[in-house]
Amino acid sequence: MEASWYILIVLLLLCGSSLGSFCVSYASRFCENKDIFTLRSYCFNCGQKLGFKDLFPIFSYIFLKGKCRYCGSKIPIINFLGEILGVVLIISSNIYISVLGFDFIYFVFFTFFIFLLFLLALIDFKLKAVPQTLLWLCFFLAIFVSIYYDYKKTSLIIEPLLQTLLTACMFAGFIFLLKNLIMFFKNFKDKKIQENLGDADIIILASIASLNNFNTAFFILFVASLLSLPFFILSKNKALPFIPFITFSYLFYIFLFVNNINGVYILEAILSQIVVFFI
Repeated sequence: MEASWYILIVLLLLCGSSLGSFCVSYASRFCENKDIFTLRSYCFNCGQKLGFKDLFPIFSYIFLKGKCRYCGSKIPIINFLGEILGVVLIISSNIYISVLGFDFIYFVFFTFFIFLLFLLALIDFKLKAVPQTLLWLCFFLAIFVSIYYDYKKTSLIIEPLLQTLLTACMFAGFIFLLKNLIMFFKNFKDKKIQENLGDADIIILASIASLNNFNTAFFILFVASLLSLPFFILSKNKALPFIPFITFSYLFYIFLFVNNINGVYILEAILSQIVVFFI
């Protein structure tokens, strides 16, 4: 293996773990209503500002044995897992873009989109709600990435833009109707008003539809619903954060894609068998 490949791997590890750490830190500060950008990193227990030795991704947690250097309190495991997952995210993004035909600008913006999904998932997991600014940033970033990819292939802008917006709106409308239909049947007897799928989830799924296509977004919705079903059944609190399941399902789609497995075709086969069974 050439030296350039080793350098690339090291850079991916550093960037991925650093971005993962930033997402966890951002989500923690946002959820606790603390300043996000002006304050240096600090221990949430003793308030001591952290130095370089305390902030080196992955290795600092291992060398410090998961404890603060100054007060000895345990560092939340989510910090370490976030850095590990950051590496997984950036490597997945690199492999996915390489399969499509590597383009550095496309890689940067797609990676930004993936980590933005991860950040929204962290915030949604803690608050069961997400900030509108990040949500719409995710949507418009997906639109931009989709248009850029089509422009590189066709040198066209207006037609891909209209097609991308149409796909996003169609999927958002489809989910909106599906949500309200489910609410109607669920609350037909007791006439209670309950939400089954939040508006933020619809925007995220519409973003994925614009970035990929309608069928892919539906596949991700189906997988996310299956993954969340056991938690919904076992959880006493019926208000579950859904964006983490969407994010994991999107990673699962990327895994299938880079391994040349058509997840949408598998879903269609499963659904057709279910229909045949009931008919």
